[in-house]
Amino acid sequence: CFGAEGRLAHKLFRDLFANYTSALRPVADTDQALNVTLEVTLSQIIDMDERNQVLTLYLWIRQEWTDAYLRWDPDAYGGLDAIRIPSSLVWRPDIILYN
Repeated sequence: CFGAEGRLAHKLFRDLFANYTSALRPVADTDQALNVTLEVTLSQIIDMDERNQVLTLYLWIRQEWTDAYLRWDPDAYGGLDAIRIPSSLVWRPDIILYN
């Protein structure tokens, strides 16, 4: 059973994802670029193999962009201005890091 805020978050989630697909780039105009900010933070150097020229690291990678389809009027949801959504449900950029 949800409290009032939980019910509003549940309704917002249902409304946002009623016609959402993570397969499409989330822009209002498909001719428009979508800026993705990438922040990489070195967490730990695990190994450095000079002979084979291999460096093994732990990195934190933060990606940030605006999804045009995940917008709402907070007043329509009791002032709710944020909810947590599993990343597996939203569009994510195809980013590959390589040397």
